[in-house]
Parts: sequence; structure tokens; C-alpha cells
Amino acid sequence: MRRFVIVAICGVAALAAGCGSSSSGSSSGSGTGSATSGNSGATSSSPGALSAEAKSTASGDIPDSQVFVTLHGAAFSMQYPEGWVQRSTASGTTLQDKNNLVRIVVRRGTAPSAAQVSQELQRQKQTTPSLQAGAPSSVTVGGKQAIKVSYTTQSAANNYARLPFPNNQIPITRESPLAKYLYSITPLPTTDANPLVGPNWFGLGFNNTDQNTETVKIDQRVSSKDQLAFRYSHNPSIAAQTSSSYGSSPATLDKKANAYIDEGQNDTGTANWTHTFSPSLFSETLVTVSRDYRGQLPYTHSEEISSKLGLPNPFKGIGFPRIPYTLSGDPSSNMNYDSGINPTIDYATVYNIDQNFTKARFACLYIFQTRDAQQAEIAGAIVTESALKFVWTINPIT
Repeated sequence: MRRFVIVAICGVAALAAGCGSSSSGSSSGSGTGSATSGNSGATSSSPGALSAEAKSTASGDIPDSQVFVTLHGAAFSMQYPEGWVQRSTASGTTLQDKNNLVRIVVRRGTAPSAAQVSQELQRQKQTTPSLQAGAPSSVTVGGKQAIKVSYTTQSAANNYARLPFPNNQIPITRESPLAKYLYSITPLPTTDANPLVGPNWFGLGFNNTDQNTETVKIDQRVSSKDQLAFRYSHNPSIAAQTSSSYGSSPATLDKKANAYIDEGQNDTGTANWTHTFSPSLFSETLVTVSRDYRGQLPYTHSEEISSKLGLPNPFKGIGFPRIPYTLSGDPSSNMNYDSGINPTIDYATVYNIDQNFTKARFACLYIFQTRDAQQAEIAGAIVTESALKFVWTINPIT
């Protein structure tokens, strides 16, 4: 596989570029190189330019329909495929998609010459003996002078095959941090089914609900004409459950993915004031405030996780990023990762003020009187006596 690297004559940027992917079994690897701009003595070394490529397998060319975006740096700008992960550290900037990698290092130095680039490639060949490079040539890029050189780590005799990994095994150190984390939180299989054919995990999820009501009421008679009453009710509820947007994927071991909560809370407060003006005229003032809340949220509530995993999150979405199963097989029967719910929060606040006046024109008196039945045993016979008295009077009030 051939690669072309252009080194800017300005002498401030070093680019390491390559592409590759990993596989099991007969995995093999090779490397592409980079050229580094340094001082006039060409003593600066490449930041492991070939190391990113020398142990990865080819992943194919970039399609013609690929969309490119522009990366603007302090001393450079370049285009790269949309969707590649960008990481910036003190040592430089990397653009990566699977095993495709571009490393950008900016440092001070004089513009390199073709001879200095040749010397740098010779130093690279000491660590990568299979490196074969053409003669560096001067080109113009964007009105600036640059050095162009093409190189490969294998020959045409073996179809530019890449160098194999030691013992034909991909080193564990090349495992991406994201994959390492996903493996650590994914439940182990509970069946011996082929995951490309059907699910290999079967077990219990969870669906827990907690709801209660707390009420406080206070009554106070201020005077013979005024009476106050207060009441406050607090009703929280929360339901947490396993949920998968794509099928039956279990919740992760840390419960950050494939689980969500449905929580609510109702708070109501009332204040009542009753004032008596006269035996036939009184007023009642009632103030009620109620607040309803419902939230359907990821199990992690408002935690933002995507950026912690090195994934883009331009809109600062909360919860676990959606990572569906994108290989072969039925997605509904394979492990997927998601927040489990599209976050929704609803609030409702209601205020009520009621003022009532009551004027009595007649007084009605109801009297109910009863006497419990009495039983006595007289000469072997049961005698029962009961009485009920009902009185209803209406007296006009002037």
C-alpha cells in the first residue's frame, strides 16, 4: 500500500497519516510514514510516525461521497473526513476513525530541505527495515513550498502486505479506551448461543417503583371570629427500569446504559381563613398552590457521558450516547447501548384564590336523639325496649 506525505516548507507542522483496521485470526499489519520539519540540522525526530500504521490492517479507501470538514489549528488548516474523532493534547492533535489515524505535531524550526527529509526517512528505516521511500521533491501547496515523498513499508512482490503483529496477535495496548470501557460494563453471556444469530444473554432486568405521600395540617383559632388552617402535601414517586431502544439488551453493570427513570412529584399547599362578622354573615378565604413535575430521564439523570468517552456531543446531550449494533445479525438480538429514553421534563404550577361570603337568612336545627336498645330476661322471655326521637325546627333570624 502506498502513501504520500506532504511536509510544509514553513517548518512548523509534522503530520503522521495512515489508515487501517484490526481483525482476528490472520491479522497482519504494516506502516505508513510521516515526514517531520525540524531545524537546519534536522535533529528533530518523528513522533512515532510509523507506529500508528505499522501494526494495523487495511480498512479500505475513503469513498468518493465522503464529506470533509476543515480543522483550523494555530499554524495550519487541513480537511479531514466528517465523523472522525478529534483529540487535542499538549503533544499534538490526532484525528482517528477506527484504525485510521492522522497525527499533527506543531513545533518551531526552520524549513526542511529535500536532503533533510531523506535523512529523516533513513532514521525511520532503522526502526522499520521494510520502509521504502522515493526521492523527495519540492512542490507548491497553497502558494507555499513543501516537500513531497511517497513511501511504503512493503514491496510490490508481496502486494504491499503489511507487517504482521508479533505472534500474529493484536496487542492489548491497541484496544481503544471506548471498547475497553464497553467490555468492562457489558454483562457476560449467560447462554452459549452465537451472538450473530441470536441473543446470548438471558436474565432478569429491574422495575422498581417507590411512591409515598406526606401531609402536614395545622389549625389555629385566633379568636372567636377568626380561624386559620394550613395544609401541605408532598407526593414524590420514582420508577426505575431496564430499557433498550433496540431490543432486549440488558442494563450495563454500572447502570449508565439501557436503563431509565420515570419520576414525578406533586406538592400542594393550602391556606384557609374563616372570619365571622355576625351570626348570619361570615367569609372564607382559600389560597391553593400546586406544582406538578414529571421527568423521564436516563438512569444517570443529567450526567453528560459522551465527551468522557471521547465521542462528539455538540448539543451537550445528557445520558449515555446511542451506540447501536452495526455489524451483522439482527440488531434487536445483539448488545446495544443507549440512554433508554428520550429525556422529557414537564412542569405545571397552578394558583387558585377563592373568596366566599355567606349570609344566613334562616337557621335550621336538626336534633337526633336515640337510646340504645335494652334487653332483659323476665321469666324466661326476652323483652326489648327502644326509642327514637326526631325534632326539626325552623326559626327565622332577623
